[in-house]
Amino acid sequence: MQQAFKAIGKMNQKRIKNCQNIKVLMLTTSFPVTKNSISGIFIHHLVTHFPGDIEVNVLVPGSTYKINPYINDNYKLTCYRYAPLSWQILTHQPGGLPAALEKNSGFIFLLPIFFLSMLVSCIRLSRHADIIHANWGINGAVAGMAGYITKKPVVTTLRGTDVKRIQHSLIDRLLLRLCFAANKKIICVSRAIHEFILKNFPGWAEKFVTIPNGIGHEFLNIKSGRQAGTGIKLTSIGSLTVQKGIKTIIQAVGKIKNNNIHFTVIGDGPEKQVLENQVSRLGLSDQVNFPGQVLHQEIHKYLENTDIFILASFSEGRPNAVLEAMAAGVPVIASDIDGVRELISNEKNGLLFEPGNSGQLAEQIEKLQNDPELRHRLGQAGRNFIIQNGLSWENTAYQYAKLYKEVIKCAD
Repeated sequence: MQQAFKAIGKMNQKRIKNCQNIKVLMLTTSFPVTKNSISGIFIHHLVTHFPGDIEVNVLVPGSTYKINPYINDNYKLTCYRYAPLSWQILTHQPGGLPAALEKNSGFIFLLPIFFLSMLVSCIRLSRHADIIHANWGINGAVAGMAGYITKKPVVTTLRGTDVKRIQHSLIDRLLLRLCFAANKKIICVSRAIHEFILKNFPGWAEKFVTIPNGIGHEFLNIKSGRQAGTGIKLTSIGSLTVQKGIKTIIQAVGKIKNNNIHFTVIGDGPEKQVLENQVSRLGLSDQVNFPGQVLHQEIHKYLENTDIFILASFSEGRPNAVLEAMAAGVPVIASDIDGVRELISNEKNGLLFEPGNSGQLAEQIEKLQNDPELRHRLGQAGRNFIIQNGLSWENTAYQYAKLYKEVIKCAD
């Protein structure tokens, strides 16, 4: 399967060859700026799979430690400062900018200088680019202003959280309108996001396109390392925020009353202490494990030893963790939300449950716990879904490269 995906990637690179030396300024507030970071890992996967004639300069905000600019074979990294080092706490943390503001609303005083510094840096660097590619709507609004000043086309990728906030925030709705007005194309990572913004902003329908994220070949090569008679191992991966619903999974494990069920929570974030207290209160300390943040290249080792993968989020764009578990042949139980439904059909290639309903989740866990054949069938169906839909990073990068070419051609 890995060879098939590689062959598709090579064919796509040949198709894009006539797209000479496109220089992209990639604006993002989430990106792995250190060796051990997993922040914005999906954007890193995208830029490292572009054809050789796509030159990328990744622009990121500063952090509490010094980020040195560097150039490698795939991209250049540039950092902009917006405050003294010790005050640069808005990004590069689990949950990103929204989680930082939720943790301490006092940080809001940094926002004006944060976005002003972003705008100035974007204007300066976009003069040397052919196109600006922003990630998340608010960054797309800033990039749109920079593009207007420098006469460079702008595209923005919406990833879910930035879209859902318009239901409760007039400011977010206005910022998204500004983003749409100032951008040539708006990329959605899922059909659900595409349909949502089309319903709310029909006047810009011609700008909206869908390009799904891919997964790495290494997940298709995972073979189960689990042995019969060693209990059932559950795994969840993600930032430890309220939105991820880890509390629901812990409640479900507590309701099952089975000491042979073990739950591994991979990730870090502001809710970690709250979740650890919940585990202690429910007497589950011997069953629930918090290894913390794990390098992305180490995730496959956990999936090899996982019987059931669980995603309990209340909202998602298109969860990469679910895609990776499906590619690994691990059966998935996920909350029945937009962005998940287009990946999982209940009882066909996974199981769904009502978000926040720990009782229903416990029932789904017990269903798979008691039926090894069902676990195997759903796991294989999930893997087949990934293969049949060609969900590789090579394909994703090719679609973006093709879009860049079309947008630049129209802007000339």
